[in-house]
Amino acid sequence: MRLDLILAVSIIVANLLLGLLVITRNPKNWTNRLFAALSLLMAFWSFVSFSEDETFGRSVINLLKSLDYASASLIAYVFLLFSLNFPKAKLHVKRDLLLFIPTLLLIVLSFTDLIAYVEIVGNRVKFTYGPLGDLFSVYSFLYVVLISAVALFIKFKTLVGVEKSQTFYVLLGLISTSVIAVLTNVVLPQLINVTPAITRLGIYGFVLFLGATAYAIVRHRLLDIRLVVARTVAYSLLVFSIAIFYIGSTVLLTNFLFRTTTSTAQLLIYASLTLVVAFTFQPLRRFFEHVTDRIFFKEDYESTVLLSDLTRTMAETILIDDIAHKLLEKILAQMRITRGAFVLTDAGKIFVSETSGYKKEPSFSEKDVFSLEAIDKNLVFEDLEEGATKELLRRLDVTVVIPLKTQIDHVGVLLLGEKASGEIYSSKDIKVLEIFSPEAAISFENAKSVEKIRRFNITLKEQVERATRELKKANEALKEIDKLKDEFLSIASHDLRTPMTAIKSYLWMALNGRAGEIKNEKLKHYLDVSYTSSERMIALINDLLNVSRIEAGRVQLNFEEAALKPLVDQVFAEIASKTDEKKIVLTYEEQPKLPKVILDKQRFPEILQNLVGNAIKFTPEKGKITVKSSLSQEAGFVEISVTDTGVGMTKEGIDKLFTKYGRLENSYAAAATSGGTGLGLYITKNYVELLGGKIWVKSEVGKGSSFIFTLRIAERSVLDEMRQESEKKNFAASVPKI
Repeated sequence: MRLDLILAVSIIVANLLLGLLVITRNPKNWTNRLFAALSLLMAFWSFVSFSEDETFGRSVINLLKSLDYASASLIAYVFLLFSLNFPKAKLHVKRDLLLFIPTLLLIVLSFTDLIAYVEIVGNRVKFTYGPLGDLFSVYSFLYVVLISAVALFIKFKTLVGVEKSQTFYVLLGLISTSVIAVLTNVVLPQLINVTPAITRLGIYGFVLFLGATAYAIVRHRLLDIRLVVARTVAYSLLVFSIAIFYIGSTVLLTNFLFRTTTSTAQLLIYASLTLVVAFTFQPLRRFFEHVTDRIFFKEDYESTVLLSDLTRTMAETILIDDIAHKLLEKILAQMRITRGAFVLTDAGKIFVSETSGYKKEPSFSEKDVFSLEAIDKNLVFEDLEEGATKELLRRLDVTVVIPLKTQIDHVGVLLLGEKASGEIYSSKDIKVLEIFSPEAAISFENAKSVEKIRRFNITLKEQVERATRELKKANEALKEIDKLKDEFLSIASHDLRTPMTAIKSYLWMALNGRAGEIKNEKLKHYLDVSYTSSERMIALINDLLNVSRIEAGRVQLNFEEAALKPLVDQVFAEIASKTDEKKIVLTYEEQPKLPKVILDKQRFPEILQNLVGNAIKFTPEKGKITVKSSLSQEAGFVEISVTDTGVGMTKEGIDKLFTKYGRLENSYAAAATSGGTGLGLYITKNYVELLGGKIWVKSEVGKGSSFIFTLRIAERSVLDEMRQESEKKNFAASVPKI
């Protein structure tokens, strides 16, 4: 018996299996692809190298020689790619193609005598280097020893954890195998006259590669195929044991009964047939069992496998309907049962009912279900005597009833129909269901809690959605009321302004003697009070109209470039009588060379009048108000501030200062000698924002306040953009809503 043949075949088969396992486990991963290619090439090279020492014709030896050097070149190239990309493959197409050019050249040269040629010395075959033989040696050294080993060594030094361990064993196995193969098949044949036993050491050296890889797989989860390898090894050991037994028996019978010796060819044939039988036995058994099952509906099942599968399903599923459905499908399929149902109960009612296999959806009454629960034991139709219970099962078309209960309470029942084969339930079937039912009851009880929460959430969500719809409806109604209120205020304010303007005009003429001099001082006082009240009323009406326009989006602005000082002087002239009355010093400070700004010449004075007017209200006599304009820290803006020496305000007051009807009842407003609508600052803020700026306030109780707002610096592009935007808004506001 040729042990070298058995050893070589074992190594070749092991390489093939390892390569196939790796590529089938994850065919999309480039690390797996490269490793599989390396294993398959090593198997092929081992076969070619072993065959070279057998007795063949010169032409066959020449072909084997060419395949030997060509496959060795490919091994070196794939080995290099694997080393560069292990453990996390990231291919570089240009680099890899560049590295393949020398490989392709050597493959082509391998089929000539330039790399090596065949010499027949007696009965032995010898490969002698040709003119370019050294090129092959340099190539092998560079690709296998130098670049690959260095790349793996660098990765070994930089990686940590399990990847470091994987790299170490792959490096150890590949380097050891490669060094032995190169020494025994390349170096030594050029130095001494070696025997086939020496050259085959290169093939046997692959044991080191297989051993190191196998250890990395088992110990460090290399290439994620540990589970597959474990199962494959177990099956291979079984096949190997069968093969050894049958081959040994065949050899012994041949030698002792027939007194003949077994040749190597016969031994190989016996081994091949034994392996074929061993590998095809299980598939053939499963095939014929499947055929008979389809005919007789008697497919058997592994109870432990079924119970494990059911347990895993219960552990992986949360929703009660899904658990019941999946468990029912597995039980019916594995035990070959025609139909079944889980009926789960809670608080005296049916909580969930899940069925499968019924042609028409069954209806289980609560009375029938609770009657079955009350019996509190497994029921098999064939084992029952005639009576109410058997009649109930007959009416429900049920063959087996399995109660589902925990240590505390009943959870429900499992109802099963007859088996597809027509046979009665075996003791094995009942035992499996008895083992399964307590675990299922606990799983359903836990899932029931989840289901209650889920149903509560659904109910809560529906209530929230209903309440939200009602709130939206109420909000829409409030919006409509608010809109009607604004429309009423707008109409009322407009209708009130005309007579109030007339009243004010006639009062002014009376006070100024247009109808004759008023000599009665009391009458003059009454007229003066009436005139002041009419002014206040007209201001209130104007504020209401402005708010109405702002909220309806009907404020039309005319943007233009303007210098600030003329407009500020105009405002100062209009309010001079008020400042003189309280002997307040009103000054304006402007930064030199201040650029023009973009504003509306009608709205800007209103803004400044509101701010200065507020300052006058809350600044004591002989106080000071300063209006100052300068470049803002924010690019493209000018900053205007109105600072007074009044009573100041608290932070709480500042927070509601710019809201509609935001009158202050504490520090800031308490000192006011006259009331207000609470709309002035709200209108001012909206005007400032419509002009592209923003407004804010700084204040401290007892030290006064400073209102600051910004306006855009006049630039042609900005002005054009603001005008276009204003035209769009004005057009949209003018389109009636349908």
